[in-house]
Amino acid sequence: MWQSRIILGGVIFAVLLFSCPALAAEGVASAAQGNSGNLEWSVYGQTGFQRMNLEYNASFPTGPFGVELAHPSPLDIKLGNVNLWMGGIGADITKGPLSGFLDLKASLPRNIDTKTPSEPFYGISLPVDWQGSHLKWWDVSIGAGIDITPHITIQAGFNWDHLSLSMRNPVDPIGVIPAFESFYGDNYSGSLKSNLFIPWVGVKVTEERLKGSLRFSPLAYTDLNVPFNYKFVVIPHSDAVVALENERYTFRHNGIWFEGNLAYDIYKIKNWCFSLWTNASWIRTNGTTGSTYRLDQYNNGTMTSTILTDASSGSGSYHVSTYAFGVRVAY
Repeated sequence: MWQSRIILGGVIFAVLLFSCPALAAEGVASAAQGNSGNLEWSVYGQTGFQRMNLEYNASFPTGPFGVELAHPSPLDIKLGNVNLWMGGIGADITKGPLSGFLDLKASLPRNIDTKTPSEPFYGISLPVDWQGSHLKWWDVSIGAGIDITPHITIQAGFNWDHLSLSMRNPVDPIGVIPAFESFYGDNYSGSLKSNLFIPWVGVKVTEERLKGSLRFSPLAYTDLNVPFNYKFVVIPHSDAVVALENERYTFRHNGIWFEGNLAYDIYKIKNWCFSLWTNASWIRTNGTTGSTYRLDQYNNGTMTSTILTDASSGSGSYHVSTYAFGVRVAY
C-alpha cells in the first residue's frame, strides 16, 4: 500500500512540477511583449517563537535481555509542546514573472524533558523520563517561482530540516536506573538525529500587504537514527571489567509533508518593511524500522571481545508538527 502511495505521489509531483511552465505561458508571453521587469531583491532577518510536537514509534516484541538492554525492544519517544526561540535570515529576488528565495532558520539550543513510554531498558513495562535532554533544530529552504497572474505564483523548491536530541539523566518510576548509576557507576544515555529532505511544490498568493503560501510534498524523505548506550560496570566505580551495550534504531522512508506560511506587512518606510509572520508544518512517515544490538566487553578501558550482535526489523512511524509566529524586518 505505501509503495503505491509513493508512486502516485511521485506522479502528482512530476505533473505539477513540469506543468508549471505551461500554466504560466500566458504570463510569460505577456511579460515578453512588454517590460520584463527590473531585477529586484530584498534581504531580511526574523525572530519568533516555535512550538514542536514529535513522536517516533517502533513496534517490536520484547526480546531477551543482554546485560541491561533488551533486544529487540519496542520504542516510543515523545516530545510534547516543546517551546523554542528561533531566528533566521533570508533573501528574495524577482525579475518580471520569475522569483526565487533562500531562507535559513535555527532555534536556540534548549534543555528539555523527553518521555519514552517504551525504551530498551524496561521495554513496555515502565516509562523512562530523560531530564537532561538537549535539543537543536535548523532548517534551510530554497525555492523558485513563476507568476501565472499578478497575484498568484506557482513555486517549487527544496527543504532540509535537521533536528538533534541528546538524552541524559534517565529517571524511572521505581528508581532502578538512577540507583545503578549511583551505586555501580553505570551510565545510560540516548540520542535522536533526524534529517528531512523535502522536494516540494506550492502556490503563493500576494494581495497588497498580505502574502500566503501552501506547500506540499509526497516525497519527504526521513533519515532517522536513534541509538541508546548502556555502560554496565561489574565492579562498582571501576573500569576493570565493563560491558558496553548499543541498541540502535534506524528509520529511512518517504512520507507526506505540508507547510503553510502567512505574512502581513504592518509598516513600510522607504526601503524598510516590518512584518508579522506565522508558519505551520506537518510530516508523517510510516514504514519498516531497523534495530541493531551490540555487546562488547572492556577490561581497563581496552575492548577484549564482542560478546553478542543481532539485528531485527519491525514497523515504525515518525510524526512531527510545528507552528511558529514572529516578526520580520526586510530591506
